Amino acid sequence: MPTPSEFPTLTARLHRLWRDRDRDQAWLAWLGLALAVSGLAHIVVWLVVGGPLTGPVSWRKPIVFGLSGGITTLSLAWVVSALPATRERAVWVRLYVVTMAIEIGLITMQAWRGVSSHFNAETTLDSAIFVVMGLLIAVASMAMIRWTWLAWRLPVRDLAEHRARAYGMLALVGSLAVGQWMAAHGSMVTAGAIKAVAPNVYGAAGLMKIPHAVGLHALQVLPLLAFLLYRAGLPAARRARAVGLAASGYGLLFLAALAQTLAGRLPWDLAPGMLAVVVAAVGLLAVPFAQALLARRAAAPTLARQGA
Repeated sequence: MPTPSEFPTLTARLHRLWRDRDRDQAWLAWLGLALAVSGLAHIVVWLVVGGPLTGPVSWRKPIVFGLSGGITTLSLAWVVSALPATRERAVWVRLYVVTMAIEIGLITMQAWRGVSSHFNAETTLDSAIFVVMGLLIAVASMAMIRWTWLAWRLPVRDLAEHRARAYGMLALVGSLAVGQWMAAHGSMVTAGAIKAVAPNVYGAAGLMKIPHAVGLHALQVLPLLAFLLYRAGLPAARRARAVGLAASGYGLLFLAALAQTLAGRLPWDLAPGMLAVVVAAVGLLAVPFAQALLARRAAAPTLARQGA
């Protein structure tokens, strides 16, 4: 096992991933960076042009979809880096890159046109764009589901990293399922003569975006924890247990968010039993991060002596 001074920093780890990238990882990395830059650029557009950040027609969509899509794509580049470099992987990567680029591009185009990108059937063009968006995200989802299956079947070299990758991808698939539910529900309630004002609200006040977002970002939270535990110099078995504990907490948090939505309640409108579940989930998630930070602090004097 390396000494504490030999553990790479996060910057060094990211630099190594970028340096050692193959063509598939490069496709994903460049798309992720482009989407993130687009999201950041639209923050500037909003500050200059003004306008609302809420509602079906706002600059929020290119901002959020750009940043979220970019971060997710960069995370997928890390996942793909662990998969065998096969022709199948290359095909799925290219399908994902093309479909996601067009998907976010259509959302951004609709924002610049001043019309809603989702559940919009006001004109033939808008209706066609929404249908195409649904087909595009379906293809991208198939790629992510395939990578989830492969991630679970990878040989285990580092159990903590394997769990972070596998459970993060599983949560991502859960988020995709909620996204499909949102699309089906929103399309149903906006059909007919009476159209719902908030197609992403379930029941009285259930926000479907909450479990969707929670599931989506496990792929950043769990790998970050695995890296912090490694950086702290903890043994492999302790790191694996800590990531497993955090994954169980994250899964419980996702289920709690989903239950709140299905009950038609706001995220903070927690019944006593649900409040206990959320507190337990946050605790299971927070303890491993605290463990990593405390272990890192304890190792700091050793690092300082070695650097002297």
